[in-house]
Amino acid sequence: MGKITIKPDCGNAPRKKFLASLYAAVVHAKDSELDSMLPDNFIWRVAGTTQIRGKSEYLREMKRHPARKSHAISVDTIITHGTEASVSGVITMKSVAVYSFCDVFKFTGAGGSAIKEITSFLVRIDK
Repeated sequence: MGKITIKPDCGNAPRKKFLASLYAAVVHAKDSELDSMLPDNFIWRVAGTTQIRGKSEYLREMKRHPARKSHAISVDTIITHGTEASVSGVITMKSVAVYSFCDVFKFTGAGGSAIKEITSFLVRIDK
């Protein structure tokens, strides 16, 4: 389990706070928290590879995600607007591997935190 760093913001955006909590739960393998944060029927697309349908399949796949085996994750940007949001940053592994990521979220409505779908982009950028 790695360390997570999220750049602070003004604190006035509840959806940014929700997404920061979501990433902390992913990194710290808090599946019970993720279970409560995600709807049963959302879709997770990993660009160029796969599409996952539903919370249970997502939780199963996350066990193999680099975020779960990381040394550190830095969330550099969380942008929210209307029914959409994006989160980007860097995942540093205990080995020499480094990944740059960007996740694009679509929510069911402009208010609240019910996720409709996530599209993830993950690129290995070893230094």
